[in-house]
Amino acid sequence: MTMPRLPRVVVAMLGVGFAAAAALEIAVWLRPSAYTGPLAEGGGTARTRGWFTHRGAHPAEFESHRAVSFSWTTERLVLLSPRLSRKRTAAVDVVLRSGRGPSLPAPHVVGAVDDIEVVRTPLGAELTTLTLRIPPTERDGVRITLTITPTFVPGTKDPRSLGAIIERVTLRPEDGGRIVVPWSALATVALAASAVLGIGLLCGTSLRVASIGAGVAGLLHGWLLSLDAAFLGTFSTRLLWLWAGGIAVASVACVFRQTVFRHHGYPEWPVAAFVVLAATGLKLAFFGHPAAVIGDSMFHVHRAEWVTAGRYFFTSVTPRPFFEFPYAIGLYITALPFNDFFPSKLDRVLLLRGLAVVADAGVGFACYLVARRVWHDHVTGIVAALLLPFSRMSLQTLCTANLTNAFSQAVFSFAVLFAVWRAGRGNVVVSTMAMALLLAYGFLSHFSTFSIGVPLTAAAALTVGFAVPPDVRRTQRWMAAALLLASLLSYGVYYSHFHEVYRSTVSRVATREGEAAQRSMVAPVYVKIQRYAASTLANFGAPTLAAAAVGMGLLVARRRRDVLTMVGLGWIGTVAAFALLGIFTAIEMRANLAIIPVLTLSAAVAIGTGLAHHRLAVRALAAVTLVACVGDGLLDWFMCLGGSR
Repeated sequence: MTMPRLPRVVVAMLGVGFAAAAALEIAVWLRPSAYTGPLAEGGGTARTRGWFTHRGAHPAEFESHRAVSFSWTTERLVLLSPRLSRKRTAAVDVVLRSGRGPSLPAPHVVGAVDDIEVVRTPLGAELTTLTLRIPPTERDGVRITLTITPTFVPGTKDPRSLGAIIERVTLRPEDGGRIVVPWSALATVALAASAVLGIGLLCGTSLRVASIGAGVAGLLHGWLLSLDAAFLGTFSTRLLWLWAGGIAVASVACVFRQTVFRHHGYPEWPVAAFVVLAATGLKLAFFGHPAAVIGDSMFHVHRAEWVTAGRYFFTSVTPRPFFEFPYAIGLYITALPFNDFFPSKLDRVLLLRGLAVVADAGVGFACYLVARRVWHDHVTGIVAALLLPFSRMSLQTLCTANLTNAFSQAVFSFAVLFAVWRAGRGNVVVSTMAMALLLAYGFLSHFSTFSIGVPLTAAAALTVGFAVPPDVRRTQRWMAAALLLASLLSYGVYYSHFHEVYRSTVSRVATREGEAAQRSMVAPVYVKIQRYAASTLANFGAPTLAAAAVGMGLLVARRRRDVLTMVGLGWIGTVAAFALLGIFTAIEMRANLAIIPVLTLSAAVAIGTGLAHHRLAVRALAAVTLVACVGDGLLDWFMCLGGSR
């Protein structure tokens, strides 16, 4: 593809930039004029505010009987909103209380705006609303300081220096209008959308395709920045860094387009690359938003800190009745070289989530490559590349923060798809070693992936023997060799250190310890069947499951015996066996997570076949199904930001 002429590119960039800025303005106008919430949320969400950052507060806590999150301050709390427009008068209301008994002296709070005292008042046990008026000035940004004296220390078991309890902070305009969106925020969202368009052009797509992708990204960026007034905080800067990284990756893709892929006859390769990069960037933007649910991600941050400190061997437990298993550290080791760039705990959450998202992107592009090479179907390949980033199962895993499992399963899936890609060609020794290292990497990132991956790879290698043409069957031998090497390496390096854990867990499973009908892994069969059916529908969504069923039917009807179809059958059979194992025993593995690539490719077959059909009605139905599958996943993105389905 040739690069479009510069004037057309400039016009397109101006167009998508203007549309993104307009989307931000409209989204802000549609939202309530006041932005309110706790400093941060306690419990399982742990969200922070979008319009300011703060320092001088202890980690948020959650009061369950009132369903209220609150934060203890230190002596000095600072709120920073770097982009708040000062053209109009605004006010910040802080709802707080002393949080101490009558035996301790009552504190006083002094509120300052830009280090100028504006209010001083005593605090009692009852909630007090402190209003800090922010006067107009020529510059943007505000610094709000609360000083609480005296502080107190609860006791020897809690040595914190505590000032007061803050339950809510509200930003509102005083003149009855709305918070002004500053020019810097409008420029940021416009630049982000233009960067997406630039990524598409660097990948080699047409200007039309790049503009469509950039337009969609711009609309979503505008919505994201309007959420909790994130356009006033640091999130917009994070967006620019994100898409600057995307441009760097796209530049590398441009080099590959001109060299490696130039002679492979894949003219639509740029579209697949752009789809994967754009979807991955949007996913990172969503999960990088301050309102994104943290879930158990902080658990992984703490485990990563153990690894950084030199502690490598530890365990975790399943849901009730809490069977113990080794907790592999591949994700944490991967994150080590980047730790200095992500200094705070919340930054480390972004790092670990980002690595899982990037690993998923590799699987999405691998789905395109194998569909293109084996099935010679570029439409199905591109659809698969689009569907996989929006898989509800992978998004739910990220949202609930089972990050090691998400990362390990993505690495493992890439390893198996790599074997399909290399089937029947290339140096066998290179293929064996590369697959062995990829498999071991996945196995050493989560015990569930190791437990599922070994039989799944064995089944995939077995079914390759039934594939045609016959020259791909030698793949069976080097896949088996790679599996053996990866298993020995994983066991020797990590899993050999937990023999006592295995003995204890097997004994507890055999005695059906903790049997119960609700939530337990040990439950009656009829309960587990109902639970499995409900979870499968929730994990993948009706549109994807329906499309996958049609796609599998098409593959069976065509009597396909190519290597990808055969490996897919082995994959499905293994996951089905693990599902039955989980239903009839207390051994439950995350098999639903393992089947994502197969379901994605099957759904892509149905949608791709429909899009290429000669009848308009069939093409329209396929297009609607594609939009439904992507939209179903996108709804989960919104849910992770505090929405509801």
